[in-house]
Amino acid sequence: MNQIKEGDQWLTGEEHSISSELAQKMVNAAVAKARELGVTENVAILDDGGNLKAFSRMDGASVPTIEIAKQ
Repeated sequence: MNQIKEGDQWLTGEEHSISSELAQKMVNAAVAKARELGVTENVAILDDGGNLKAFSRMDGASVPTIEIAKQ
């Protein structure tokens, strides 16, 4: 499982609530990994209620996959 450090704490995505700052860090980490792999992706981060919290569509990523990423 990928982990993101926020302050002195490692976050594993198991927390029940997510800040907009953490959501953006998660998007940035996913985009960086996609670039490392040489792929383009749409990245969606949802809150614990399933609502969109942060989103990024990389240049060249397919538009129809936006809705797929949000599901």
